[in-house]
Amino acid sequence: MKWDFDLLRLILLDIQNMPVGTICSAFTFTEQYDPVTVSEHVRLLIAEGLINGKMITVRGAIDKFTITGLTWKGQDFVEVAKDNSIWVKAKRKLLISTTRITYDLVLEWLKIEAKGKKPK
Repeated sequence: MKWDFDLLRLILLDIQNMPVGTICSAFTFTEQYDPVTVSEHVRLLIAEGLINGKMITVRGAIDKFTITGLTWKGQDFVEVAKDNSIWVKAKRKLLISTTRITYDLVLEWLKIEAKGKKPK
């Protein structure tokens, strides 16, 4: 499965906006993505250490998840990815033009862009 960085960003933003102590098992944007795709991206985010949570399987298939929050690594990504102008620029310059992209590459690019952005 190919990572959908827009979906990853939406998941991380939703988790960041959760009240402290909340356990997340669904998202506000689910009408845009099928549940299997969302669950698979959650699994990848847990495996990569961006979110704290666990997958719950029923009959060998991913069925549900519970998320308790972002990790330091996840928070680091959200802080630079939440700015829409930087995100649009990343998609235009990096995500669309490159066929082989990694999370670390996207994060480093976003950090560089965020540092160079002048305050309004």
